[in-house]
Amino acid sequence: MANTERAPLEDISNATLGHVPEAKAARTARGVGEHLTPGGPRITAGALDALFINGGTIAIGGGKARSLGGRVRLRVERWTLREALNSSHVLAAEAGQAALVASAHGSQTVELSGRNMDCAALSLMHAVGQVAVVVPPAVITQLRCGRLELRSAARTWQDTVMLSTHNAEALLADLRAVVSSGVYPSTGPMQALACPPLPSPAVPLCAASALPIITHELELNKPQVSFLIGENGSRIEYIKVASSAVVKVLPIKNKLQNCELKNPASVRQSLAITGDLYAVARALASIQAFLDLYQVNAKHKF
Repeated sequence: MANTERAPLEDISNATLGHVPEAKAARTARGVGEHLTPGGPRITAGALDALFINGGTIAIGGGKARSLGGRVRLRVERWTLREALNSSHVLAAEAGQAALVASAHGSQTVELSGRNMDCAALSLMHAVGQVAVVVPPAVITQLRCGRLELRSAARTWQDTVMLSTHNAEALLADLRAVVSSGVYPSTGPMQALACPPLPSPAVPLCAASALPIITHELELNKPQVSFLIGENGSRIEYIKVASSAVVKVLPIKNKLQNCELKNPASVRQSLAITGDLYAVARALASIQAFLDLYQVNAKHKF
């Protein structure tokens, strides 16, 4: 038999997307954090479960990668990713060559972050079927206003955009469109943006000066004062509350004579109203209103 020269094996980065046959040596499960060559074992569901038990990260990919133009954060349901790992061949990455880094986010979600996508990462995305891209609120607003167009049918949910991953080229184009939207932070959507300092006031502020406290005396006859006091002091208490002033009934200085007792309208009595200018004015307005009511009722029965 003539010796025929075999063609060199193609790099995995040039392979078509979809299911890649798994080598027999790739069936051995490795722990989290091991550095494996692109031709080494696949990432197993057991390694994924270890993320939620022991923490740490898993490096995915390692082949020839395609840049996304910035760092993206993708979230996938834990059990969906677990089924994808069981049904597809996903390689771990060598040190410093990972396309995506997987970590646990909560108890039921896996977060994949990175700046590149290689064949292994795209194969995993194809097996998952749907991925949530973490974006800032400004990107959500652009999508809803039609200022940002994506090739895939996108759905927004809270701080994420749900994208279909069945078409690798459409997924790459959509991720690049999100990163280059102009409102996407270069280091990731969760970067804290510094607020600009508040401008200093143009006019210096000064404390308002308090109004002076004054006392105004009002002289009335005894029936009018008795009416203003009211039953059990109800009317004068209302005047105090409505005006926020201090209203006091001053005692009569001289002892009443018999003629004054027979004619109470001849007896003069004073009220002292204390407070600032506005409080005294409100008290005088309330007193005048009650006196008008007193004059209207000829029999003075209240």
